[in-house]
Amino acid sequence: MIEVDGNQYRLGLVDTNVLSEVLKNPRREGRAFLEWCVGSHTFPAVSVWSVLELRKRPQIYDSFLETFSAYPFVLLRTPLHLFLEELRAYSDRSKVHPVQFVFSPLNVDPAANLRTFITTLFSREEVQQSEAAWKHAWRKESLDALLGLKSNFKPAGHRYDAEDAARFVRLGVPQYVVALAAALAGRTMQGEIDPDAFPSAKMGFYTTFYRFYAERRQPQLQDTFDILITGATPYMSTVHTENFQAEILRKVQRRDPFIQHVGIFTLKDLRL
Repeated sequence: MIEVDGNQYRLGLVDTNVLSEVLKNPRREGRAFLEWCVGSHTFPAVSVWSVLELRKRPQIYDSFLETFSAYPFVLLRTPLHLFLEELRAYSDRSKVHPVQFVFSPLNVDPAANLRTFITTLFSREEVQQSEAAWKHAWRKESLDALLGLKSNFKPAGHRYDAEDAARFVRLGVPQYVVALAAALAGRTMQGEIDPDAFPSAKMGFYTTFYRFYAERRQPQLQDTFDILITGATPYMSTVHTENFQAEILRKVQRRDPFIQHVGIFTLKDLRL
């Protein structure tokens, strides 16, 4: 939940594929989505990685700026910033805030001018360097890391199953936390690491398992975006995503209570 102008609103994660369809088809998916948001008191929650993808398609990006200059939404923290929030609030998830910026037409903050804000944001040297690095290096490095995980984790039996998913999370998340804590915060983690204290990392590991182990798929570059975006899921009330990821989330819900509160929707729900 988030409070804006004294009112409480739910947060609904919208992945890049669904967001693109909403923007490309304003009279059908776009209208249905915004009406659903109004009726459910939900603010769309958008990842910075989705904005990066939209910027590659000027027509859709212009539609994004036009639509959300008039309708409130939130820009989520990057996955690394969200991890740092979890690290600072270790063992107390209530202190973690996944939202970086709130954009509302009623907001008197200069950031309410979405076009100006986004233009300024992406004109900063450090952001441009980060965007360039993502295009040319980070995405490939992320893919290589996934391939390394896939080759080093073997099933307990003849094939991967739900128990292996839990084991993958239980073993992988603490290693990930220790490495990132040292690299990003210069912090050495002491004692046993509780994976439940890092919901975004858990979500990423579950998504990795069900995308590549259970399905016997080789990771692709686009998969890295999907994993980054889905990390905010535990902090949402709802998620609008493509069919494959929606099914993964339902599998996780049956296995682990940490996202059982999240409503899961696909494009089909906007076409009824």
